[in-house]
Amino acid sequence: MIDQAIAKINAEMQKEPSDRYLEIIGHYLIDRCDEALAAKIEGGKTLKGAMEAVVKNAKQVQDAVENLDFISLFLLQEIPGLAMLFPGLA
Repeated sequence: MIDQAIAKINAEMQKEPSDRYLEIIGHYLIDRCDEALAAKIEGGKTLKGAMEAVVKNAKQVQDAVENLDFISLFLLQEIPGLAMLFPGLA
């Protein structure tokens, strides 16, 4: 079953050989392929779906960081003396 899953990942990678990110995710999954992952792939999960999940999670992290930046700037403006306590925020 693991061999079949790896073959599916390779086949999907070969469909878009110019997509370096898909290749990186593909090799990552191949290196860590076990029975649980193979079962997911046999159940219909795809490399493209894995890539979409990575992008979605990265976007959520980016949004969280942007929100923290906004909150930090807001606090620096609204609380006198905060910049002196945390000079790295300014």
